[in-house]
Amino acid sequence: MKKSPSTPSIFFIGEDIPAEEEVDGGELMSGQELFQKAENFIGDFYKQLKMQREESWKKLHGRLSHQAFN
Repeated sequence: MKKSPSTPSIFFIGEDIPAEEEVDGGELMSGQELFQKAENFIGDFYKQLKMQREESWKKLHGRLSHQAFN
């Protein structure tokens, strides 16, 4: 099997941590900016999960209480 240059090697051992990441549009982002964006994304994701969990709980709780009175 011939390996193409774009295929990553499974035998690479080490870290390839770039100092800056490229964002859509070609601008460079520092590690701190990238970290902050990741933190914001994770925080928003957890908020969304919490809202969905609460909504599901309310739907389930509403059905159960409705069934108990019928």
